[in-house]
Amino acid sequence: MKKRVLIGLLLLLALVPMSGAITYAEQEEGPPPPPWHGFMSNAREVTFEGSIVALTFPVATVKTDEGEYYIVRLGPWHYWQEKGFTLKKGERVKIRGFQNDDLVFPKTIETQSGTITLRDDKGYPLWGAMRGPGYRHGRHHGGGRYYCPPCWEPDDR
Repeated sequence: MKKRVLIGLLLLLALVPMSGAITYAEQEEGPPPPPWHGFMSNAREVTFEGSIVALTFPVATVKTDEGEYYIVRLGPWHYWQEKGFTLKKGERVKIRGFQNDDLVFPKTIETQSGTITLRDDKGYPLWGAMRGPGYRHGRHHGGGRYYCPPCWEPDDR
């Protein structure tokens, strides 16, 4: 009896690590989770025009002609520098993007001097290690495969 219990426990211990490997492999091969692992699933697409009333990078506040205020998350400064694009307080803008609670994550920002594209149509940022589904965030932060909200915006690969 004791021998059977011991053999059963050994078999169980041998199979548990294998089941984890099989589950991990299935997750890696399947379709990626939705953008931002649920973060953007609550977001709605918005388009609005207005003037920048406050600008402290990486956040701008835009007031529409109707008197509505939007807090806009601009992304990392280095991306703006690479694109040679700037914003100024008082400047008129047209923003297309995603709104989640009180924050707007723009896909594009249009000004009189041009347009900057910050995210793709699914909401993925166009800078650094966060390009597209299944990116490996955290190479310098302990590794792991997960999606993080765009408000974290790490600028490393």
